[in-house]
Amino acid sequence: MVYRLYGDAGELSGVPNVFDQYGFIAILSIGILPIPFQVAMITAGLSGYPVLLFALAALIARGLRYFGLAWLVHRFGSQVLLLWKQQALVTSLVAGIVVLVLALGMQALAGLVM
Repeated sequence: MVYRLYGDAGELSGVPNVFDQYGFIAILSIGILPIPFQVAMITAGLSGYPVLLFALAALIARGLRYFGLAWLVHRFGSQVLLLWKQQALVTSLVAGIVVLVLALGMQALAGLVM
């Protein structure tokens, strides 16, 4: 892998295992949070995460973020856009935490069922 060429592979040896288990949730959260999305892309690439699952998670996350904002502006007017610009960090953090809690809760329920 590329990280073996440029750095210490030992530092990243646990990334594929963790990303295999929580990759979809991580991509969803990073896609909503105000974190550069390149973090998710690089981590998914390093871990060998399936491209189709990555694309699906990215589509859902970015869709929630941007179409959600568009719907709010359409529904409540341009004042929402001004409020979003002022409170984007807080709003994104709250939305990201909600998605993370829901996804982890669903995963926990799935573990109880199986």
